[in-house]
Amino acid sequence: MSDMITNSLPRAVHPRSMARLLLSVPIAYVGTAALLAFAYVTRPALVSPVLLLLIVRQAAPLAIAVLGQSLCMRVLSLDLSIGGVILAVSYILTSGILRFPEYC
Repeated sequence: MSDMITNSLPRAVHPRSMARLLLSVPIAYVGTAALLAFAYVTRPALVSPVLLLLIVRQAAPLAIAVLGQSLCMRVLSLDLSIGGVILAVSYILTSGILRFPEYC
């Protein structure tokens, strides 16, 4: 009975396990956090929710294309039409064909 109680208590975090955990974080996450911190220090308005949503909206087509291309590469193939798709989506989003509400 006493073993059940002592096993459920949290253990102290060992410094080596904390360092191993920090080193296991992908470098892309570290770079993104560093860029956001730099932007917050130099231009705090750049990290406002409105501008972050705008950045995400502009990056979403590229993220979808990357996911699709990685799926093609996963099955040992290569899709060369992705450049045209990215060009078409970017043109449609930036040309004003689609009307988005203005937040600013």
